[in-house]
Amino acid sequence: MNRFDLLNELSKKLVDDRDIVISPLGYTSREWYGINDRKENFYFLGSMGTPISFGLGIALSTNKNVIVLEGDGSCLMNLGALSTVGKLVPKNLKILIMDNQSYSSTGGQRSATASNTNLSEVAKGCGINDSMEIKNYNNLEFILDDLFSDGTKFRTFKINNNKGNTPRINMSAVNIKTRFQNFIKESQYAKY
Repeated sequence: MNRFDLLNELSKKLVDDRDIVISPLGYTSREWYGINDRKENFYFLGSMGTPISFGLGIALSTNKNVIVLEGDGSCLMNLGALSTVGKLVPKNLKILIMDNQSYSSTGGQRSATASNTNLSEVAKGCGINDSMEIKNYNNLEFILDDLFSDGTKFRTFKINNNKGNTPRINMSAVNIKTRFQNFIKESQYAKY
């Protein structure tokens, strides 16, 4: 399966004002922006390895679902975040790794998941017990529906390296931050 089709199916499951989506730099954010731009989205434009940590912080401050879209390469750059998630296990945090076994946004170099690293097993080793790798998409609707049940979820979706034909994100980093901050404030999502 390609990432664009997977994200498109995920977008059909989201509910405004219930589901927050954090997405990484590169093609994943561009595709997500093209499929389902909304005030509940936060796009990283230039920092690799930060979406899981950022999503964890948001999840700890809200009762809403926080869905972190992440690439395998970006996840590998901050594996320590998985240990922190495994210690805190917020019931509303859902981490979806788009594993194309490469750093596709920087030239397609192979990542460690192409040979010796299984991110779902790493997540389990860090204490994220509801963790699995998905290679078969016959039950995709069930897999996506299950994300919205209580508990920290970690899903590694093995995808091909095809990219959707999507535009660049037509917002500055400041505008992305401001829109997301305003959404959080207006929705009174913060517990504190």
